[in-house]
This record gives sequence, structure tokens and C-alpha cells, in this order.
Amino acid sequence: MLAVAAAVLVLLLVSFLLHRLLGTDREQQARGEAPSSWAEPQTAERAALLERVAAKRLQLDSMVGRTIPIPGGTFQMGDDDGNHNERPSHAAKVAPFEMDEIEVTVAAYQLCVGADKCTAPGTSIHCNWGHPDRRNHPVNCIDWNQAQAFCAWAAKRLPTESEWEFASRGPRSGRFPWGDHAPSPDLCWQRGVADAETARGTCPSNTGLMAGQSPFGVRGLADNVREWTATALCAYTRPDCTSTARVIRGGAWTDTDPLGMRAALRNAKPPDYRSPSLGLRCARDVLDKP
Repeated sequence: MLAVAAAVLVLLLVSFLLHRLLGTDREQQARGEAPSSWAEPQTAERAALLERVAAKRLQLDSMVGRTIPIPGGTFQMGDDDGNHNERPSHAAKVAPFEMDEIEVTVAAYQLCVGADKCTAPGTSIHCNWGHPDRRNHPVNCIDWNQAQAFCAWAAKRLPTESEWEFASRGPRSGRFPWGDHAPSPDLCWQRGVADAETARGTCPSNTGLMAGQSPFGVRGLADNVREWTATALCAYTRPDCTSTARVIRGGAWTDTDPLGMRAALRNAKPPDYRSPSLGLRCARDVLDKP
């Protein structure tokens, strides 16, 4: 309970400080002025606020998981040799952002449930919720709305699919997060199908099993559990479609074929879908430098 209370207090302070920062920008835009976040040099008050937000973000990360800074860049998104919805390969530009180093764990998600900001995941076979020995495993069996709720509670958001793919491939646009060679058997895959009694299920999110980190140091993007993104499933040539399905990225413990672990692979499910092979990680915007 103390951990939950501490997390709530930190989140409230982060939200308050961010509101002051963003609120000032909105007021200035309403007056036709450039937001102060675009001005150089920044005011001493704003610089102090940014420093306090950064410090509180670090405190929050110690409870729900650290983030990795991802520099902005351009990369080749998609795969002309892949599935139909991965075509065409095209240049995509991503602004700087931060992304969770590992997938959200059961322990981190439990803090959100304890704060009454998240609802409990499913508890069918191979779901990790309700198993004390799986607190360091990724939370799974959650739908898109639950994933969104957790990221919002953690003062973050779901990544877009272009952010997710860039975090996985980097500017060199490798086939897998670690490059173009086949996945190692040490990764968390080939552990049985989700509905089999003998399947071994997920692996801990924060162990050495998460080999094959991305060029930026993000781990577990190709194995363990697939991950929800914020993006609706649309053809790359029609990004303004009205699909309600949400893009899912990454590989999972159920994969037996390396093709299912490719960084460009696109899957999608309706927002209410749950699976033992599906979890999440969050992203957030980069703070201006004081």
C-alpha cells in the first residue's frame, strides 16, 4: 500500500507540473504568441519546472520501469518482402521520444490497479495476473483500453507503431532488433502454444533471457509478449482510414518461426482483444531542455 500511495503522489505532482508547462504554452498560443517551450533562452521558472518534472520522472521510473531515450530520425519502415500490410517499404520520420526499456511487468501494473486507475487483467491459462511468482513477468491478457489506462496513469502513452518500429530497427532498419541474423534460442520464444497445458508461458521481463536488444538498448521487442500500439490498422498508403483495430507489434513466447519476430511485422486486433501472448510497453514525449 505504501508503494501505491507513493506512486500516486509522484504521478499527481508530475501531472501538476506538466499541466503548468503545457498550460502556459496553450495560453500563449491563444494570444498568437510562440509557446515559451520554443523560445530561447527559457525563463528561470520554466527551467526549474522542467528540472522538477525530470526528477519526478526518474522517481516514477524507479517504481514502474525506466525509459530509454530514442533520438529522432528517419528509417525505412515496412518490408516489401513481407506481408501485404507491411508494404510498401517507405521512409518514415520519427521525433525524439522515450520508450520503456522492458515490457510492463505484473508488479508495475499492480500498482495501477491498487490506485484504482486500472482494471484487473484476464486470468485464463497462461495469464500472469494472480501468480505471485510471476510479478517480474510481463503483464498479459489485457486489452487495448487497459493498456492505454496504465500508460496514462504512469504519465506516459502507448507508442505509435512508427515509434515502435524505429525503436526496434534503428536508422539502419535491421530485420530484427539485433540485426539481420536468425534469433537466438536464448530468447523467450518456442515455449509452446498459448492453449497447451504443457506450454511454458512467458519469461521474466528483466532477466538475461531478454537477449537481442535493439540498437537503442530497448529489450524484449521480438519475444516474450507482443505489444499494443496507439495506431489504428491502416494501409501505409491510407493512414487516414477509419479502422477500429489497433496495431500489435513484436514477437511472443508462442512463436516458433523467426518470421513472426521481424521488426516490420504488423498484426492487429480489436480493442477488446486479450491474449496470454499480448502485453504492453509505454512511451512518452521528451522534455524540453532547461
